[in-house]
Amino acid sequence: MAPPSEHATTIAARLEGAVALDLAVTATSDVAAGIRELTLAGDLAGFSPWPGQDVMVSVPPRDAAARWRRYTVRRIEPASSTITLWVTVDTDGPGGIWASAASVGDRVDAVGPRGKIALDESAAAHLFVVDAAGVAAMCVMAEALSAPSLVATVVVMPAAASYEHSAAIAPKCAEDVIVRHHVLQEDDEAWREKVLDATVKLLEEEPVAAYVFGELAFTRTVVAGLPARGIEASRIAAKPYWREDRANESNGEPPREDAAESE
Repeated sequence: MAPPSEHATTIAARLEGAVALDLAVTATSDVAAGIRELTLAGDLAGFSPWPGQDVMVSVPPRDAAARWRRYTVRRIEPASSTITLWVTVDTDGPGGIWASAASVGDRVDAVGPRGKIALDESAAAHLFVVDAAGVAAMCVMAEALSAPSLVATVVVMPAAASYEHSAAIAPKCAEDVIVRHHVLQEDDEAWREKVLDATVKLLEEEPVAAYVFGELAFTRTVVAGLPARGIEASRIAAKPYWREDRANESNGEPPREDAAESE
């Protein structure tokens, strides 16, 4: 493997706990409509993300106009020195374009791990409410839970991706971790409110931790309604991954003006 670029190394030096990576694509596949899986290999020494952390990828690769885009580490395999990313590709942004066209052998600079949100280990039940951009984080975090735990997931995706892909983008939880609800549906606010009411009622064990990942306005609306459903504000973690009306900034984050608190 080639050494990381000077640019990636410089960025990593500014970020506590981060390392620069030179990665090569080893496999690609489609997980569901609009979600592309990329497996990348490289020297992962010092790269040890906890479940839900992400990696910054410089796209388009080797381009002077490249932008950083952030993707949750869906899987990491130390034995083969590979990581797996799930990238939403139903957009015309640089990350989606890169992932759609990625081929085996392509190289890319990356920096990570990034992200501050971790599982609430003291919670007895865990609620995930995400859109397509948050599916990878939902899966890897839910799969890291051990018994006794209750899990419920609410995923909003375009209609074409519903039901047909329910199993593909559902977490494969550990044995004896109970999944009370896995809902996959096109988003509609009135429908979402009813589903959240029903889902939270299924989480009999307390305390409940909630994780809300996705579009900025979506995360803000969902977070605002959770305390009224009995979930303590201190146990709600939210991460906006993108913004409906604006492209993400060069660091991979959605514009922050009027943004809700995140990570």
